[in-house]
Amino acid sequence: DAQPYDEAQGIHRGALLTLENSNGQQQKLFLAPAGAGLKLDVEGQQVTVITPRAPLGQSLLGKREEDEVEIVVAGSRQGFSIIAVQ
Repeated sequence: DAQPYDEAQGIHRGALLTLENSNGQQQKLFLAPAGAGLKLDVEGQQVTVITPRAPLGQSLLGKREEDEVEIVVAGSRQGFSIIAVQ
């Protein structure tokens, strides 16, 4: 039931997105219903699969390009900017 990205709905399952952390490092993620932790090679770039059950996946649902998200992992706060969504 993956649908194309619709800015009105925000990020949902099936979205391919690029995040950037506060150090300027970028990562590509695919929000899938299952398969968390898989790493795929898409056109020479590594894409990590996450699910909506993961803290980062939960925080991304409904967000849009240029939004900021924050999660706490092992007591450490991490912030990301959403720089692209497909």
